[in-house]
Amino acid sequence: MTVTRSVVDGGHVQSGSPSPYDLKGAILEDVQILGPGNDGSAAIGNSNYTCRRCDISGNNRGFALADQVLVVDSYAHDFWIQPASQQGPNSTHQTAASTHGGSTVQVIHSTLRCNSDAYACSSAFSFYSEDAPGISDVLVQNCLISTDAGYGMLFGTLIPGKPYGITNTRVIDNVITSQEFGPVANWPADQAGNTWSGNRSPDGASITP
Repeated sequence: MTVTRSVVDGGHVQSGSPSPYDLKGAILEDVQILGPGNDGSAAIGNSNYTCRRCDISGNNRGFALADQVLVVDSYAHDFWIQPASQQGPNSTHQTAASTHGGSTVQVIHSTLRCNSDAYACSSAFSFYSEDAPGISDVLVQNCLISTDAGYGMLFGTLIPGKPYGITNTRVIDNVITSQEFGPVANWPADQAGNTWSGNRSPDGASITP
């Protein structure tokens, strides 16, 4: 299935039963997804899809990434604003892109901006290795990754609640920044096949994780 030059207004893109997270090879090109606000969902996810020149905003989160995903020339930004009355230990953990486990993912030449209320973003791009067998074969290249809270990129692996590995993950030639914490946290340099190269801050300074 291919969807082009379309607007999804007040919702998100997800397949139905019996595989609610498998988009079965769907291709979205020049598609805008305008989320409904706090529906608990990412704008699109989780497996077997391509997004080319997608513009997504207004959901809790942006791209959910599991298996066999290509995101290119796309823009995630301006997520649901969490009211101050709801802020606390159970607050939303928002991201422009996130994976909780999966493989064969490419995010290329895209802008990933987690801006909500300078509070709710865990990071712009989150890697939470909590679903077996972990995260592997991910390429993030030539992207602008930024957030108004948390970290630019956050890697959770081999810790309680996120017990699996992150391997063969390449983060190359990106611009990464955060208005709160640093550009990157917990990069798994000692896990097999991971590459961090050419990443820099907006002023051109090299980022060493």
